[in-house]
Amino acid sequence: MTRRHEGTHRFLTAIAAALATAALAISGARADEPKPVTVVNTPTVQAQQSGPWTVMVQGGLSLAPGNLVGIDPAQNMVRLVGLPALQPYQTSTSLFIDYPDDTWQSTLAVPAGKVLIIEYVSGSFTKKIGGGSDPTQPPFLFTVTTTAGGQSVAHVVPVRGVFDYAGTESWFQIAEPLRLYAATGTSVAVKLQHLFSAGYQIAGSISLSGQLQDAP
Repeated sequence: MTRRHEGTHRFLTAIAAALATAALAISGARADEPKPVTVVNTPTVQAQQSGPWTVMVQGGLSLAPGNLVGIDPAQNMVRLVGLPALQPYQTSTSLFIDYPDDTWQSTLAVPAGKVLIIEYVSGSFTKKIGGGSDPTQPPFLFTVTTTAGGQSVAHVVPVRGVFDYAGTESWFQIAEPLRLYAATGTSVAVKLQHLFSAGYQIAGSISLSGQLQDAP
């Protein structure tokens, strides 16, 4: 090989080595570039949460049978809101007014830790007619007094005359749906007053019905 050929060979070898070095450098640079990542939704999210966290869910939310939702009361203030357990309540008492009295009253105590909701009042009574000057259908004032929110209110309930017998006795009825609240530890007063004249032996019974709920 002549010196000319030897120089040409060395030149070509140097070029090939330079190209190989450049190719390796480019390949290494591409290897350092970030690669695209596809995230597939999974049912579990590993996330550390601190402080208030509000989650909004659009559309319906359902849990398959067997799934559990855990809430740590030490870290989360949770209040379960729902209808309180129904606790039916009813009571009945005898009513009697004799001459010369004109008023009857009965009281009942609301149990501790409970709120009384009165939903219906009913009753019936008779009145003996005292004489020709005694009206067969005299006016009565019937009230149910409850206390709630620190205020006592007398609620008026109508009394209806239903029958007179030979000018000697009259029949009356009370039947009215209500929605009255009585706070825990208070008393409910039921009162019947014969207006403008004495009672002349009024006798019967009065009933209240409704429900008790746990006091907040």
